[in-house]
Amino acid sequence: MDMGMFDTFTGQIKCPNCAAIQNTEVQFKWSECILLDYELGDVVPGAQEGLYVEDDWFNERCSNCKTEFMPNVVLKNGKVISFISKEELQRTDIAQLKDIPLKHAKTQRYERDKIVAKGFTKESADFNKQPFKENQLIMAFEREWKVAKGWRKDFNPEKVSEFFKLTGCATRKSDYWFVYIVVDATGLKRFVEVSDRIKHWSDNDDRYGNMLFSETYGFKDEHFLFSEIF
Repeated sequence: MDMGMFDTFTGQIKCPNCAAIQNTEVQFKWSECILLDYELGDVVPGAQEGLYVEDDWFNERCSNCKTEFMPNVVLKNGKVISFISKEELQRTDIAQLKDIPLKHAKTQRYERDKIVAKGFTKESADFNKQPFKENQLIMAFEREWKVAKGWRKDFNPEKVSEFFKLTGCATRKSDYWFVYIVVDATGLKRFVEVSDRIKHWSDNDDRYGNMLFSETYGFKDEHFLFSEIF
C-alpha cells in the first residue's frame, strides 16, 4: 500500500470561540486508504466498536474570528455522528451525543440537489438499455425530463493514459458512456451522464451506475472523444 494514501472525513464544524460554522476535513489512515470521503451518517470499514474519536493532524483556522482549533470526528459503532473541536470535546460527554440516521449528509445533499437537479444523485438508469432516444421521457429528481440531444463519450486513445483509464475518478465496467441534454416541463435544461460506474472515489455508498446531472459539461476535455448520436 502506498503510505501516502489516506481517507477523509468531510463535514461542518463549529468554532469553539465564536460558534461560526465552516467546512472541515480530517484525514485518517486506518480504513481502506484509497482517497474515500466519509460524511455524517456514513459507516467506515475498520472502525472500532462503541464510541471512538479521531483527531486531525492539523489545526483548523476559523474563517470568521481566525481562532485556531483542532477538529475531531466522533464515530459510534463505526458510523460518523459528529464533527467537534477539541476544545468543545473536552467539555462534552460524548456518550450523550445524539445518534443520526445512516447516510445523513448524503440524504441532505440529495434533498437540496432535487430542487436544482444537479450533482451526484440517487437517480439511475439501466446502462444495458443505453443510449436513450431523441425525445424519450425519463424520470429523475421526482419529475419528468425529455431527452433533447445525445453523445457517446469514449476515451481518446491519443490523449489518455492507462492510469487515467483505470482510475479517472471512477471504476466502470465499460470504457464508454453517454451524455445528454435533458429538459423538464419548466424549460430547465441539464446535462446528464450515464455510465455503468460501479464505484466512485467521492461517492462511498451504494449509488453505483448513476445518472450524473450538471449545469455545464466539459466537451473540450482532450482525454475524451464525443460522438453525436442525435
